Amino acid sequence: MRKFLICFIVFLSQANAREIIHLVRSSRALLMGDAFTSLSNDDYTLFYNPGALGENDGIHIYPINLSAASTNLLKSEDRDRLQEIDKNDVNDIVKSLLDFPVFIGGGINPGLKLGNFGFNVILNGSARVNVRNATHPTAEIITRYDRGFVAGYALNFNSGAGVTSIGLSAKYLWRDGQQGFYDLFEVSTYDDISDPDCDEKCIKETLDYAKGTGIGWDIGLLHVARLDENSQFRLGLSFLDIGDTTFSTDGVPTQEMLINVGVSYIFRDGAFNWTLSADLHPINSKVVFGRQVHVGGEIGFDIVQVLAGFNGGYFSFGAEFDLKIVKATAGIYDVEVGGGYRDERAKRMLFYIGLLETKF
Repeated sequence: MRKFLICFIVFLSQANAREIIHLVRSSRALLMGDAFTSLSNDDYTLFYNPGALGENDGIHIYPINLSAASTNLLKSEDRDRLQEIDKNDVNDIVKSLLDFPVFIGGGINPGLKLGNFGFNVILNGSARVNVRNATHPTAEIITRYDRGFVAGYALNFNSGAGVTSIGLSAKYLWRDGQQGFYDLFEVSTYDDISDPDCDEKCIKETLDYAKGTGIGWDIGLLHVARLDENSQFRLGLSFLDIGDTTFSTDGVPTQEMLINVGVSYIFRDGAFNWTLSADLHPINSKVVFGRQVHVGGEIGFDIVQVLAGFNGGYFSFGAEFDLKIVKATAGIYDVEVGGGYRDERAKRMLFYIGLLETKF
């Protein structure tokens, strides 16, 4: 009875303690506080606001764009605590990972824009492990491996106040993964992890790993008002994964619907430019208001940009270098993985490289 009460209390205290997980994120956007709904002007347009396809002109191809992110391991003590873990010793796992959220993710999303039409391949994977409660250790484990594609189109409506674009996109996904809270000292879980003969397949079965397919829909709106020859004001609204994107097999993590709204200001004079942007997202989530606030900006020249932002309670910063056929972005950012505002910080770093980007 005592063990049941402890498990019940742990479950209630952590049921809402998790990160808001998006399908795909732009590295540039993350370093700008993820305030990107009204911008959406890079190769990740379809993952933020399909309405932004309306401002594309001509042909734009992104054949190779690799992104990678992980727990921030710039400090040697953080690297050591991961390198020295005995993966078959539950007690050592708890000791090393307690209150140290671990993340690794990456992907490639080549795509193109042909006028107001856009298309991206989806090939992304991520794993999140967060061990909490020293008295009765519970691990929140979320893994996702997605393959598929997304395609969208936008219509433009001109007026004296500017150009308004409305876009619709559809996606098809094959997803493998699991999501849940796991009692590390529960007998079967403890025994499976401690067993050297329990291979990857065995661990997946222990963690209720599942596979399935799903179809999702997005709608976006972008309004662009040109203030003068050097500046413009932008307003964006997007509904991603309308009604939730669910999968054909029970146990596959749902891609939840996210409603996002944002405004931005862009100034450009020759090669020099700067941008300020602000978002509220996801406004349909039950998270505290502070986690919905995202503010960011960039400043620089076409060849180099400095990026900074405020991401739901935490700061981010980095830089982007654009040599036309080679583009690279790197920086650090933090996210909330707990149930409140600035409650449980996960420190992360990212890197992006794009090759052979072509515009006609």
